[in-house]
Amino acid sequence: MNFLILTIFFYFSSVISVNACSVCFSNVSNDPSINALKWSILTLLLITIFVLSFFVKFIFRLRRYEKITLNSLENK
Repeated sequence: MNFLILTIFFYFSSVISVNACSVCFSNVSNDPSINALKWSILTLLLITIFVLSFFVKFIFRLRRYEKITLNSLENK
């Protein structure tokens, strides 16, 4: 599970995945507002992935507790 989270984090933190085509930004690549836009998109993606990873972790935890509960009920 941690490996998946780290893989997703490193994939989205690479500079290549943040760059858009020059047509979208009117052929201006060194403008500070463009760089701020790239970092804001990256930040929003990372926050979203972070929150969703906790939902996945919660679902797996519920699944584990269900198995433990079922095993304890069968043993009684």
